[in-house]
Amino acid sequence: MGNNSGPTITKITPNGTASSFGFNLSQPTGVAVNSAGDVFIANESSGEIVEVSPDGSSESLFASGLDDPNYLAFNSAGDLFESDWGSGKIYEFINGTKTLYASGFANPTGLAFNNAGNLFVASDLDGGGVSEITSSGTTTIISGLNDTQSLAFDNAGDLFIAVAGTANQSGDIEEITSTGAKVFSTQVNAPYGLAIAPVPEPSTLALLAAGAAAVAVRLRRKE
Repeated sequence: MGNNSGPTITKITPNGTASSFGFNLSQPTGVAVNSAGDVFIANESSGEIVEVSPDGSSESLFASGLDDPNYLAFNSAGDLFESDWGSGKIYEFINGTKTLYASGFANPTGLAFNNAGNLFVASDLDGGGVSEITSSGTTTIISGLNDTQSLAFDNAGDLFIAVAGTANQSGDIEEITSTGAKVFSTQVNAPYGLAIAPVPEPSTLALLAAGAAAVAVRLRRKE
C-alpha cells in the first residue's frame, strides 16, 4: 500500500501485521508485484519506478524520466504498464525497455487487465471515467465520475472502480457487470486502492486511502 505523503509503502501480512517496505522513496503511489515476488513502486515526485526484492532487503532503479508516474499493472506476459499522470500517456516496459502503449488520456490513474488481456485505464479528473484499450482502439466504458482512481477485476470479470469523489462528495465503489454499471458500496471515504481477495475468500477486499489516513476495508458482496 503506497504512502503518498511519506517515504515508504506499507506491507500487510495475511494476519494483519503491518510494516514499512521499501526505502529511498519520496512520494510512492502505485505498487505492483511480478510473478517472482519483486515489488515495483511508482515514485511520483521523482518520476521514477523502483524495484524492491521480495524480502525488502534491496532496492534498485527500474525506470526514470517519467512525468508523475501513478499506477502500475502487469499483464499476463509479465510486462509492466505505467500510467503517466502528467503526460497523459500509458507506457509499457518490455524486459525493462520503455515503449509508448497509448496516449491522449486526461490524467490517467488506475490500470487493470481483464481476462481477454485488454487494458482498462481510469482518469481522475472531475467528469472522468474508465476507458478500454483493445487492438481496435480506445473506447470509453463509463464517464461522469469524480476523481476515478484504482481499478480491479474479480474472477467473474466484473470491473470495480474506486471513485474518490470531490471535496463536496464522498466517494464510492462502482461495479460494471455484463448488464451495466451500478454502485457497489457507498460506505467508503475517498477510496483510492482496490484489490480482489483470492479464492476461496468470498469477498471483495478494498484497500483504501481515506482522507489523510490509510486504512484497509473489507467489503463483502451481498448475496
